[in-house]
This record gives sequence, C-alpha cells and structure tokens, in this order.
Amino acid sequence: MKSNDLFDQEHIILDSQAKTQQEAFVELAELAKKLGCVDEASDLVAGFKAREAESSTGFEDGFAIPHARIKAVKKPAVLFVRYQNPLDWNAMDGKPTNIAIALVIPEDKSADIHLGLLSDIARKLMDADFKQAMKTETDKAKIQEALMGKSKKEESVTTTSGSKLILGISACPTGIAHTFLAADKLTQAGPKLGYTVKVETHGSEGIRNNFTDDEIQRAEVIVAAVDIAVDMSRFGGKRVYTTSTSKAIKDPEGVINTALKEAKVQAVGEFNTSGDKNSGQRTGIMKHLMSGVSYMVPIVILGGIFIALALGLSKAIYGASYQHYHGSFKDMEWVLNPGQTIPTWQAVYYTDPTADPQNFFYYLLKLGSAAFTLMIPILGAFIANSIAGRAAIAPALVVSFIGNDASAFFPIAGIGAVDTPTGFVGAILAGLAVGYTVKWINTWKVPKSLRSVMPIFVIPVLVGFVYGMIMMFVVGLVVGYVMHQFKWWISSTWGNPNNAAGLGIGFGFGLLIGAMAGFDMGGPINKVAFLACTGLIGSKVYTPMGAMACAIPVAPLGMGMATWIFRPLYNDEQKAMGSSAFFMGCIGISEGAIPFAINDPKRAIVCNVVSSAIAGAVAGLLGIADAAAHGGPIVALVGAIGRGNDGQLLGWGTAWGWTLLSLVIMFGGATINAFMYGTWMIIDKKRTGETISMKEFVLKTRADKVAAKKANKQVKPNKVAKNNIKG
Repeated sequence: MKSNDLFDQEHIILDSQAKTQQEAFVELAELAKKLGCVDEASDLVAGFKAREAESSTGFEDGFAIPHARIKAVKKPAVLFVRYQNPLDWNAMDGKPTNIAIALVIPEDKSADIHLGLLSDIARKLMDADFKQAMKTETDKAKIQEALMGKSKKEESVTTTSGSKLILGISACPTGIAHTFLAADKLTQAGPKLGYTVKVETHGSEGIRNNFTDDEIQRAEVIVAAVDIAVDMSRFGGKRVYTTSTSKAIKDPEGVINTALKEAKVQAVGEFNTSGDKNSGQRTGIMKHLMSGVSYMVPIVILGGIFIALALGLSKAIYGASYQHYHGSFKDMEWVLNPGQTIPTWQAVYYTDPTADPQNFFYYLLKLGSAAFTLMIPILGAFIANSIAGRAAIAPALVVSFIGNDASAFFPIAGIGAVDTPTGFVGAILAGLAVGYTVKWINTWKVPKSLRSVMPIFVIPVLVGFVYGMIMMFVVGLVVGYVMHQFKWWISSTWGNPNNAAGLGIGFGFGLLIGAMAGFDMGGPINKVAFLACTGLIGSKVYTPMGAMACAIPVAPLGMGMATWIFRPLYNDEQKAMGSSAFFMGCIGISEGAIPFAINDPKRAIVCNVVSSAIAGAVAGLLGIADAAAHGGPIVALVGAIGRGNDGQLLGWGTAWGWTLLSLVIMFGGATINAFMYGTWMIIDKKRTGETISMKEFVLKTRADKVAAKKANKQVKPNKVAKNNIKG
C-alpha cells in the first residue's frame, strides 16, 4: 500500500467542532467509515475507548494519538484532526489536546507492513519543529508531506565498557506510540544524569536495539517501561525497576532516579526463553540453536518426568513379579515352549505393567513417549523459526520428524538399513538448512499477488519437499549410521560393569559435562552439554544425562549452603538470594546461582565449575543414569535415577541404592562448592585487612543465632511482621 492510500488530504480535518473526547472518537470513526476503513463507526469508537482504558493516548504539548487495532478495520489509515476547542484527553502533562493523529489498524497480521510507518509518526512528536508545523499549517498538502515524510529512525545505542550504563525496555499494547516515545525520552534523559541509556523496543516492528550479554552484565539497573507482559528471565540477578510507558514519557529523569534507588533484584527463572528470538544476546548459529533448545526443554522435561514415573514407580510397586492376564480370546496365542515340537494354545500374560493396557502406568508411559516423539521436531522447527520466522516452522517440523524415523531412510549401498534415527543432530541440520533457505526465499522479488500465498503454500510445500527428499534419500541414513555407531560405543563402555575402559570414559566425559554445566548455569555452554545428553536419551543412552543431572544442582545448592554455613559474610539480601538458590537447585534449576556469579564472578564461577565437574566425574565413573532429561534432587525423588543404559535399574524399586547415591553426589558436590567459596572469601578478607579468625567467625555465627532466637521469643509478630523477619 502506498503512503497516499494510508494518508492523504481526505484524511485531514482542520476545523473540528468536537467538544469532548467522546465526540472526537465519533468524528474519527465516521471519517474512517467514509474512507472505507470500517463498515460500522460504532466498532471503531469501541476500539478507541478500549485502548484508552489501558492508558491515555494523550501526550504532551496538545497532541494525542488515539489508535485501535481491531478485527472490524478493513484497511489501515492515518487520520489528522485539529480541534477548534481544546479537549480534555487526560494527557500526561495535564494540558488540553488540540490535535489528534489517529491510527486505524486491522487486526490481521498482514497489516504489519504498515506498522513501521505508523510508529514513525509517534517518534516525530519528539521533534519541536514538526509539532509547531502541525499546529499552525493550513495547507493540507504540506501536512501530508510532513506526516508521511521520513523521521529520525531509532538509533542503535553503542555502549562502551567505561560508561555508566542503564538498560531499558519499552512496550505498549499496540507497539506503536508509547513504545517509541518512552524509548526516546529515556535515551535523552540518561546523559543529563551522567548515564548512557540503551532502550530495547518491543514494538510493532519487532524487537529493536537488542541487548548483548556484556551490556546486561554491566548495567547498573534495568528499567522496564512496559504496559504489557514482557519476558524478563534473562535479567536474573540484576536490579530491575518496572513502570509504565506513560510515566517514562512524562518524567523520564524521575523514572531513572527512582529506578536507581528502588530497583529490586530480579528473581531467576528456569529457562532463558528471552534468549531465543527476543534478546539478541547471541549472534549467529548459536543464537538459533539456543532458541530451539528453549522451546524443546519443557517438552523434554514433561516427557522425561512421566517416563521416569512410569518406569520407576511401576518397578517400585510391582517389582519383577508382575503378571496379568486379561481373560479375553485375543490374549491367547500359539506358543512354542522350550522342549516342545508342537506349539501350545495358551494365555499371554503381561509381565511389564507399562505394556499392559489395563494398567495406569501404561498410559503414563504413553504420555511421556508422546512428548519424546515431539521434542526432536520441535527443536528443528524453532531453530528454523529463529532464523526465518513462522514460514519456516512447518517444513522444518516435518523434515525433523522424518529424520527421527529410521524406517523412512532409503538404504544406501555399503551401509544398508539402520534402526537409529538422526535424533537431535538431524533436527539441528534440518532447522538450519530450512531456516536459511526460507530466509533466502524471503528476499525474492515476487509479484504482489503471490506474496500472501508464499508463507502458507509455496514455502512449506517447496522447502518441505526438497529437504524431505534429501533427509530420506541422503542425510538420514548417513547421520543415522554415525549415530548408531556412537550409541553402540557409549552403551558398550560407559556404565557397562563388564568393561573396565568404561570407567575411564565415564570419568572423563562426566568431568567435562559437569564443568560445562557449572560454567554458565543455563547459558550456551551449559545448554550445549544439556542438548547432547538429552539427545542420547532418545536413543536410550541414559548415563551422560546421569552425569548432567548430578552436576546441574551443584552450583545453586552450593551457593545457598554457603550463605547458611558462612552467614556472617553475607548481608540480608544475599542470604535471601542464597535460600532462593538452594530451593531452585532442589528442583534442578542451575540459574539460581547466577546472582552470585554476576556479583562475584571470579570466586563463584571457579567454585561452581570445580564442584560441578567433581559431581559429574563421580556420577560418570559410577555409571549413574537419568531417564528424565532434567537434573537435581527432584529427578531422583520421582524415580528417574538409576544405573546403566539398559533402563532396568531405575527408580526406588530395583535401583534405590543408586538413587540414594546420586543424592549423595549432588549434595556432596554442593558441600564442596560451599566450603570452597566460603573459605576463599575469608582468605580474601584477610588479604584486604578485614581480619577474621576462625574463632571470631564461629563466635559471630553463634551470636547471630542466639540473637535471632531471642528476637523470636520476645516478639510474637503478626503475619506482616513475620514476612519482615530475616536471618
């Protein structure tokens, strides 16, 4: 659509007689109806009111940008109205409104192409010359030219390591006006206060001005000027202050000052979901891999937990003596028993509760197996989605699914048929290939009549066919063969009590996996190890995940224990973070240790890596296995832990000893971590002149405990007071 179709002289009213906001909405809606944007003006009036109820669209200096994105709008438009009587619009500066620039937007996603132009209008309101022209100009042609002309685009702020940095996020329901005005206001206010401010806009054009890992680590505070829910999980351990876009526009300096004083430490989430498409923290292939992993992980955990419950609890309840006969004709068959020459017609007994359709564990296993069937296609689909958007999801999903079905591979001379699918390797290859191919196709110059069918017909069919054939006739068999050999090697060595070399292999790989798990706690290095271990579970190789499961909780558990054992070294806020980290470690969330790594990277990261590596090495040496694709004490409690790769020694039934041993490894590694970290802190304090002997340390610890007990005895607090008692 040309800019003249979006806004021309027929869209302008210079002498409106409206006296109230309601009359202004009706006049705008009637104009939109006249222009063919809507069939019923009342629908648009309701849309304007609904948007106004979320927050006022009245800005400063007499301008308002009412906007509505509703299904009833047939085509987008910009409307310009200048009022003879200033209106009360509940503007953020409290002044009446003289001009309304209305944005009428279809709900259909195909209208997204126009939103960049519409959001540009909001940014122009930062220009004093533009505003003055809009107030005084009487030539509609000049108004059209000014409104549709190019504005100063959002500049990508470059930060330097020596600057004092504040990061901000701006987002509003429609992603147009408030989003960019808040960003501009905060960016301009920063230098006045001695800070560089970089704002990431979550607007109609997508995520712009993305943060890097280094910027997040250096930022003194994160200011979230948002009117909608925005994922904040990547800011775990950072000080975050949340406000509205209106406040950021009205008083950006006040918002920054308040943020510096009142920001609270952001709770750490389980997975960095914002690290996939939205954060822009990573560049290149790793960013896209992490995007796929972030979508796959919840499915993996769901499947792993239910499979572990089905296998572990069924063995704990029934042991090896399960026998069940349904008593129907279909459960009879001819069986040739040992020593017989003639088959016997006899009943078939189910000896495995997870294979018995009349047993609850059969259906629990089905639920987990369904999730495991989906995890590989989901990985490939969202790697492709990260690269090229939604159009790449369908072909990547299908090709990854085909790659996970070895029966679909065409036999090649010299290799023959294989029974091992490509697994996560095939999904990564499919996701990258499909994603970059679709991204290339999106650059094609196609006729306007074909644009709407490209993402829903041409791309899925064409790309899906090409890469589906490649997977079935070439890549699938080759990768499947390699995976088969690797699976056989791991299965026959690591965790095999009859193979002495397996001890060294288990120790070495366990050491590496543990170190990777403890290095960046949910970051890319951690996720690479996790992805490899998870992929092997699909091939029924459980020992690598066993090492990963024992290493995952060591960092958060250890940091939490350190704040309890060495209490005098920590303030109340750090103690609270420690308790939170310990709890997160119990449920297998390694990100709980991130606040400590951010505040004290040298000591925390070294201690986390060493202790996690020890836990992983011991687990690998002993052949600890995990069928749940998750880590921490929680997987042991649900019966997912055992030994070896045959899947027979799992859970509290036949493998209760190995389950207890895994818990000993986890908490043993955490104890090593806690004492390494605490002792290192005491040594450093002595070096800096803060003398503290072990005797002084013990006495201070006892004194703190005695004081806390006395306080509890002397005061019987109410519920509010209880929440304020710390230590």
